Amino acid sequence: MTASAYIDPVSDPLRPLTAADIERAFRKPAGWFGRDRVRKRLYAQGFPHPFERGLWSAKAVADWLATAGSNPAGAVPRPKA
Repeated sequence: MTASAYIDPVSDPLRPLTAADIERAFRKPAGWFGRDRVRKRLYAQGFPHPFERGLWSAKAVADWLATAGSNPAGAVPRPKA
């Protein structure tokens, strides 16, 4: 069983991921991750920032995908305005 519903855990955690690798992980079309609004939305949800321009840590991305949507603290949702 995999740790994430999105992708299998990263096979080589030492190799940095490119935007194209992230698009494949999310099964999105080419150029999807290049959109500013997509990256801003993911970063607001805790997605790891690049450690160097255009390169993301494979381990950090795999860890984020494994915990995406979890609520370990049991926090209640914010009330709607």
